[in-house]
Amino acid sequence: MSVKQLQIRDDVRRARDAESAHLQAALRVSGAKSLRLQRLRDVLQDRGVAAESLDLKLAPGEEPALWLNLSHCVTMKPDAANYHLAFHGAKNIENILETSSLDDMVATCSRILAHSRVQAAREQGVDAASPVWDQATLVYVWFTGLVTGVAALTVYAIILKKLVL
Repeated sequence: MSVKQLQIRDDVRRARDAESAHLQAALRVSGAKSLRLQRLRDVLQDRGVAAESLDLKLAPGEEPALWLNLSHCVTMKPDAANYHLAFHGAKNIENILETSSLDDMVATCSRILAHSRVQAAREQGVDAASPVWDQATLVYVWFTGLVTGVAALTVYAIILKKLVL
């Protein structure tokens, strides 16, 4: 082998080693992000704030994400030390909180999940509280009101002595 071929072989080996080191570092960072998001999910569930509805997305090659509901997502950005909470709206993504403190993120997520529960309870309560009337009941109530009205007008006319019996 020539010197040039040996140099090319060494360059290729160094490039492969560098790529391998980069991939291992990326996997360690992704692992740290996943572990911190799992810890956040566990703390929320231990405090009774969230049921099993928290969805932790851990797809290979994608950014790990903890979905609180259909619109709020916690990721680890810009590094594995900072939690990043965002609201995914119809037209834009709104950043709500970025912190390295687990307690701050738990408090904010708790408020969001409590608000979601209250809103869901209100929606269910409106449907449960609205009565369903059948036609016979409506006719009965209308007829009773008519008879009561006529009786009240008759008594009023008798009191004013406009109607003599």
